[in-house]
Amino acid sequence: MSRSAGHYRHLNDHSFYFYEGEDLICQQDIGALVQDESQYEPKFLLLDHLGSTRAELVFDPVSLAPQIQEYYDLMPYGEVIDPPTTQESVLFTGKKRDFAFGHDFFGARCYFNTCFRWSSPDSLFVDTLMDSPQSWNLYSYVRSNPVIFIDPDGRYTFDPNSSEEEKYNFRVGLNRAINALEGYDEGSIEHQKLERALSIYGDEGIANGIVVGFSNDPSILGGRTEFNPLTGKNGDQFGGAHILFNNSDNLSQINAQNIAHEGTHVSNYQRLILGQISDALFLSDFRIWDEVSAYHTSSLVGQRLGSYLNLRYNGIEYSLYTQRRRFTSDASLNNLNRFFQARYGRTAGSLEQIRTFLNAGN
Repeated sequence: MSRSAGHYRHLNDHSFYFYEGEDLICQQDIGALVQDESQYEPKFLLLDHLGSTRAELVFDPVSLAPQIQEYYDLMPYGEVIDPPTTQESVLFTGKKRDFAFGHDFFGARCYFNTCFRWSSPDSLFVDTLMDSPQSWNLYSYVRSNPVIFIDPDGRYTFDPNSSEEEKYNFRVGLNRAINALEGYDEGSIEHQKLERALSIYGDEGIANGIVVGFSNDPSILGGRTEFNPLTGKNGDQFGGAHILFNNSDNLSQINAQNIAHEGTHVSNYQRLILGQISDALFLSDFRIWDEVSAYHTSSLVGQRLGSYLNLRYNGIEYSLYTQRRRFTSDASLNNLNRFFQARYGRTAGSLEQIRTFLNAGN
């Protein structure tokens, strides 16, 4: 059975593991693992910030008083200090441990906690950076920083500050943006542009240099993209990006329009590095026209989903589009220029310039 809130999965013939989201919270042993009937009571697993089991909590069958049944002291890389005679098979970062072979099963590959390394190498050039020597060691576990990072499936590092709710909300938002994409005809300018923006995220779990994070910082208007230093011999290769989404206004869902907006920034930056942008207007002021491009992409999502976008800056709202008013209308583009004037100290250009820029597929 799959891991989901309120459900369990049966790992073997003798134990049931209960999950809340992605976190293992309870184990119940049956059959040969149980010495007497009193041990049929479930034991709750107390986890640390990495998801590793640090103690077993049980309830007295008579008084129902909680009590710690077992403690686990783990070394940074997962080795147990003074292990008890009977210990949990799920320990380090919530992964199943095979005591016969001494490794933890992460899904894509196995990890040897006594050697601090993987049983097989990671894929070359998938998550390697020129300024990060540890990323070139394809056997090292989370770039030798196991106190801060975890590896969900043996393929990429993940910041534990991202909650399960935030990750779930991002998936929902990305799927909604993809649904909006499917509403445009293949080959159309709208489809091509939105597809470029969404494709930068790639497949979840496959590291491609894009790191998605979340913040309640009010200074982040929807989202913010921070680019890593360029790589390559001549500094002409994309070094990856960290995208932060502000979820303070809508905790129930990371906005699909913001996902498309920030994806456009990454896509445009990649194209700029590769010399794929020849539009003179675009190159004359990349920052301004990159923003025009990104707001247009977010409108392609919003209008397919029946949404609207009002930008607030210094207490003033600027309506960029509604269900009935397109982004390219006079009213919307005038509001965009007013917003740019307030935020950047200049407008993007004339309405005709903006329309020509967008009609070219930028």
